[in-house]
Amino acid sequence: MNDVWREIKDKISKVFQLTENDAYLYKLLDNLKEVQGKKIAIPFVIQSTKTSGYVVKIGGMYAKIAYRDMPWQYKSVQEWQAVSEHMIGLRFFGKVTHISTEKPFQIKISAKDHIFKPKELTVYEEYQVVIIRKAKYGLFVDAGFHFNWKYGSFLGLIHKSAFWDIGEYEQALEGGIISTFFHGQTKEGKLIFGSLDLQKEWSTGELEPVVGTLQRITVKISESGEKEFFVKDRYKAVLPATRAYYPGSYIGAIKDFKASLNDGDAFEAMILKISKRKHFVAKLVLT
Repeated sequence: MNDVWREIKDKISKVFQLTENDAYLYKLLDNLKEVQGKKIAIPFVIQSTKTSGYVVKIGGMYAKIAYRDMPWQYKSVQEWQAVSEHMIGLRFFGKVTHISTEKPFQIKISAKDHIFKPKELTVYEEYQVVIIRKAKYGLFVDAGFHFNWKYGSFLGLIHKSAFWDIGEYEQALEGGIISTFFHGQTKEGKLIFGSLDLQKEWSTGELEPVVGTLQRITVKISESGEKEFFVKDRYKAVLPATRAYYPGSYIGAIKDFKASLNDGDAFEAMILKISKRKHFVAKLVLT
C-alpha cells in the first residue's frame, strides 16, 4: 500500500513540477513578446551552430538566427560554416522576429541592426585572421576574428604571391587561423593582407602608370643562380623570349642577350603589362 501511495505522490509531483516549469517558460515568452512588440534589440549569446545558422540564448530562451540575419554577410553558407566554431560564446544584440507559443517553442531573431563600435585596422600591424575561403590565387580571410568580431567583419585577401613561405598557403585550411599583416586597401576599397615585406603597390594601382613606358631594368643573380629582373630595383619583371612578343627570326638573339647578362647589369625595355602573378612583363625594343 505504501508503495502505491509513493508512486501516486511521485506522479503528482512530476505533474506539479511540469506545470511550474511551463509557467516559468511562458513568463519568459511573454517578456520576449513584449520586447518584440516594442522592437527592442536585446543581447543574445551564440550557443551552437546549425547548417544554416546558429542556436542562441536570448532572454533566457533558446532561439535561432539564420546566417542571412547576422550583422554582416559572407558570400556563401560555406564561408559562414568556416567561422562558425569560432563564434560560439560571442555576444551580439538582436530583435525577436517570430515567436511560436506552441510546443516545441520556436523563436527566431535578427541581428541585422546590431551596431558596432568604429574601428580601423593599422597598416603594417599583425593580426590573427580566420580563413573563410581558399582559392587558387589566395586566401579570403576575416580579421574580425582578431577582436572576436567586437568591431564587425574585416574581409580581405591574402594573395598567393603575398606569402613569404608558399608552404603556409598550401597547408592552409578553411576555418584555420593564421597571422598576417595589414597593408591598406586596393583602389576598390578591398583590404590587403600579406607578409610584412608585401609589395602592396601591385594591388593598389600605384604601378599601373608604369605600363606602356620604357624602364631601366636591373639584373640580379639569386642564391640559386637564377637570373632575376627588376624595375626600379624593386619590382620583379620577366622578359619572355617567345613568338608572342617577337618575330621568330629575333628569338635566338633575345635568348643570347639574356644569357650574356651578369649580376648588376642594366638595360632598357618596354613594360607591356602587369601579370596576374604580380610582376611586370617586359619586352626589348628592337631597332
